[in-house]
Amino acid sequence: MLKRLEIKNYAIIESAKIDFATGLTAITGETGAGKSILLGALGLVLGKRADTTVLHNNGGKCIVEATFELKESRWKNFFENEQLDFEVETVIRREINTSGKSRAFINDTPCKLHLLEGLSAQLIQIHSQHETLDLANSSFQLLVLDSLADNSSLLNQYRQKHQTYLAITSKLKDALTAREQAIKEKDYIEYQFNELESAGLDDIDVPSLELRQKELEHAEEIQKNLNEADNLLNNGNSSISDLLNHVESQLRGISSFYSPIESLIERIEQASIEINDISNEIQLLASNVSPDNKELELIGDQLSVVYNLYRKHSCNDIDALKLIWKDYEEKLNDIIHGDDIIKELEIEAKQSEKVLIELSEELNKKRKKVIPHLQKEVLKLLSKVGMEGAELQVDLQIDDQLRTTGRNSIQFNFSANPGSTPKELHKVASGGELSRLMLCIKSLLAGSINLPTLLFDEIDAGVSGKVAAKVGEIMKTLAEKHQVIVITHLPQIAGNGHEHLLVEKTIQAKTTITSIRPLNKDERIAELATMLSGTSTESAAIENAKLLLNHD
Repeated sequence: MLKRLEIKNYAIIESAKIDFATGLTAITGETGAGKSILLGALGLVLGKRADTTVLHNNGGKCIVEATFELKESRWKNFFENEQLDFEVETVIRREINTSGKSRAFINDTPCKLHLLEGLSAQLIQIHSQHETLDLANSSFQLLVLDSLADNSSLLNQYRQKHQTYLAITSKLKDALTAREQAIKEKDYIEYQFNELESAGLDDIDVPSLELRQKELEHAEEIQKNLNEADNLLNNGNSSISDLLNHVESQLRGISSFYSPIESLIERIEQASIEINDISNEIQLLASNVSPDNKELELIGDQLSVVYNLYRKHSCNDIDALKLIWKDYEEKLNDIIHGDDIIKELEIEAKQSEKVLIELSEELNKKRKKVIPHLQKEVLKLLSKVGMEGAELQVDLQIDDQLRTTGRNSIQFNFSANPGSTPKELHKVASGGELSRLMLCIKSLLAGSINLPTLLFDEIDAGVSGKVAAKVGEIMKTLAEKHQVIVITHLPQIAGNGHEHLLVEKTIQAKTTITSIRPLNKDERIAELATMLSGTSTESAAIENAKLLLNHD
């Protein structure tokens, strides 16, 4: 239930704090006193958008704070799922700063506006002549039947299966689309795959091929330089080998009487051995080097294929080409095996559809069963609020369309006058008639569903006298199980309230200020008397006011 509403710097409300009780709370006040402003402020904590026009004083921010008393068993899981701190007294706050920027909080935790809207919609419902248009909405009409039929568990089961069905059909649709597109591209994919496969990528070592290509391209130069090196080492009077031998001979000539030279002779001997080894390797390499135009052409062709593939597929190494090759291979496999996947999904979709049809038939059966009860009880209540002879007909049909609520289409047909053919609500019912019909339906549903706090905004328009008194009685009965807040101009309805709040407008320092305050017994009698006769001092009006309050 709504326990408290605090408003600061909103429209013509400088500051207000309103405590709400259980049962029925009546809110009255002169036209233009600010009752609609109260609703606007409450709308902020319900998630409605706002801008700087809501500010009473442009120098400060607007704050609207609503405190709700929640049952832990009903709400704790919701708060945990949304990562919010649960409090029995949960505070929803909305702030609008001077630049028009808005912030929302649940128990001091910042939250997105959609979360605020989703939570508050489950806590309080505002019903005005505008909101009674929901009566003509098929979703609301089905909700009425489902509530009376106690379809909550069955409907949840259906919706879960419906989500599964939608997921399967979505996969099937995607698979069919992908397969159709793949078939169109099959020739292209197959060509690309074959081209990459025929390139023999697994057997190609590009760096080795590039190195061998360079060797073959410079074979004559390599051979020439190797031969020249060999000549320098071994051939001619001035070859390196001969020079080393001559150096060794010179040193040995003095070695018998100059001992330090022995180590140099050993090093020269080692150098001679190394030179001989180098000479042998050069000769071997020279013998293995020879121009081979055929091999060079073959390597050039292989590399040309790879380089062309690099350019074509925008990559620069063989591993990237292999990944592309594998991707085309997978696409071809998908095309080849796509029919199997589609067949499996089609079987799943048919099985899921069968389950949905069975559940929807059960929903249809239970909905149809409660229609006579709904029509009968609503007409009883309508007769109490001055609409004797009114008729409500519920037209429920079932078709092949699997909706989120089943396969039913529904239409409430209504006639306010005896003898008139019932027609669609929005075509024949006035605002006042819709308001009374909504009140009767809500009253009927009170024992069937866990309704939140209900706020009725002048839905008593168009009624008076005994009818108004009956409307007040129905609201009072509704308030036995739910918190009901009603904004009204009718004393017959206000007199049924367990609490009475007065909205007043005053002028302070040339500024219009709206305030809201609870009335005590005497103030309440005076307010009802004023509503009855326009003055709070007329004795007859005072007596009538006392009667409305059941005072002696």
